Formats: sequence, C-alpha cells, structure tokens
Amino acid sequence: MVATRITRSQVARGVRHLRDVGDPADWIEYEKKQLAQILGRLTRMITGTLDPHLARYPDDEWAHLVTDQLTGVRCTLAQLSKPSRT
Repeated sequence: MVATRITRSQVARGVRHLRDVGDPADWIEYEKKQLAQILGRLTRMITGTLDPHLARYPDDEWAHLVTDQLTGVRCTLAQLSKPSRT
C-alpha cells in the first residue's frame, strides 16, 4: 500500500481479482513481488539491527543464532523472488 499509494480496499480488490480471473502466471508474479518485499524488510533488519549487534557483541550466541537462521531464510527468499525468465 505504501509503495503504490493505494488503499487497503483497493489492494484487497486487486487480490480478489487475481483469484477470480488470474492465471497461474499472474499469481506467481504477485507472489514473487510479495516475497521480494519480505526479503527487503528482512535484509534491512539484518543489516540495521543484527549486524550492529554483532559488531558490538561479537560473542553473543543469540545474535549468531538469529543471523545464521535468517541468512538461510534470506537466501531462500532471494531465490523464490527472482524474476521469471521468458
């Protein structure tokens, strides 16, 4: 909604439209865009919060655990959100 400056109801209507008349290619593109947004938020969380945490407390087990786990999720999201090759 923020990126497109449309209302919540317009987003909901668009999603309903995709479900009603969209084909799998439309759904896949929508899903990839959603995953790309999640990837962006996750990347900002890692670089903006976890990296400084580790820089200040390099031996913190919690920060290492979270970073390791989220790095795997980040790689998965990056793969899933890649644009389709045509």
